[in-house]
Amino acid sequence: MTRPEPSRASSRSLTAALLALTLVGALFSLSGCGREGTSGAGPTGKTSEANGSKPDIVTGTDLKGAFAGFFDPFNYTRALQDRIRENWKVAPALSTKCGVVTFAIDHRGEVSEVKVKQSSGSPEYDKSMVAAVNDAVPLPPLVASAPAKVKVEFTFDERLFRGIATPEDLQKIVAEQGAALERDPADCQALTRRGLAHRRLRNYDKAIEDYRVVISKSGESISSYIERAKCYLYIDDYKKALADCLACEKLAPTLAKPYTLASVAQLGLGHLDLALKALNTAISLSESDPEAWALRANCHNLALKHREAIADASKAIELDPDYASPYAYRGDAYEAVHEYDRALQDYSKNVSLDPSASQAYLRRTELLAKLGQYDKAVFDATECIKLAPTCGEAYYYRAQANDALGLKAQAAADFARAKQLGF
Repeated sequence: MTRPEPSRASSRSLTAALLALTLVGALFSLSGCGREGTSGAGPTGKTSEANGSKPDIVTGTDLKGAFAGFFDPFNYTRALQDRIRENWKVAPALSTKCGVVTFAIDHRGEVSEVKVKQSSGSPEYDKSMVAAVNDAVPLPPLVASAPAKVKVEFTFDERLFRGIATPEDLQKIVAEQGAALERDPADCQALTRRGLAHRRLRNYDKAIEDYRVVISKSGESISSYIERAKCYLYIDDYKKALADCLACEKLAPTLAKPYTLASVAQLGLGHLDLALKALNTAISLSESDPEAWALRANCHNLALKHREAIADASKAIELDPDYASPYAYRGDAYEAVHEYDRALQDYSKNVSLDPSASQAYLRRTELLAKLGQYDKAVFDATECIKLAPTCGEAYYYRAQANDALGLKAQAAADFARAKQLGF
């Protein structure tokens, strides 16, 4: 999926740094009341029935200590998800469908009792869900302390969890889950799916409310804390975002994502040293996460440690060559150390990977103007303004370029507009 644009390496644009932090590649809902993977089973394996919650792995699963001790429940469900995803084949024409499958896993990772709990309305789609589970065998095995079988419930919804849903799709999902909640107000899976759809629609207050209800029913829904933290980051409520991240860290101390999100909250609060500390922890827990490396590159730029930024951005690019943000951050670092040719190459790669990102054009605009390539700078500034009409910085750089080209009237108009926008 396409990751949104990164911010410039400056204190005034920290909000956009969070935009690289979207959860990627998930085709299934792993959410329900209770802690994903444990849903009430703490590090000692003890279960909790607090607030009426039932222990589960995803939804509707009785753990009875299956994930006690060293076993990392959240990472287990992610591994389970990835394994099934690799084996799921669904026709593009059916990508707007969704359905639920239940099955049981034994100690060897073998499955049984596979059945469709909620039909998608399409026999072909239902068949693809069942086949995805069967073809994924053997699944990740359980730990020795697990019962003979552990029941699992998966929601297959390519629209929502692969990021391909249109606004119309998302509105339909909101309506579908609203109808489900009218039938059962305690349906945490419906609340979670509606919350994610609301977030994609930028209805952050509504998403936050849905996640609040899920969390209130169990207090241990890791994915709901993560999703709510992202919503708070989108509306610049860094303190509440950080609180949710800290709650996640207590529930799943070996999960990297809360530390990554916490770094963005710490940046928003002006705590660069704490942001770096959080990213160091995230990378130590998940060295293969390109987003953590990219964000640390941005932090190094903010700390004026540009060579470290180049190294971290290069690592992110090695892990995911199609991820736009690290090219932007590495370009910032190269520009800072006056390696302009390399900076221009990285900015151009950023533009090619994310041509709908205004910041990508803005970075290249500023450098092109610095290099005296004023006609190209005017073009890029204009593209930035098309994407972000209230970007005063783009008007300012276009004014500079037009002035250098002798286009005084255009320059004066752009300078006036930049000043009007506060730049």
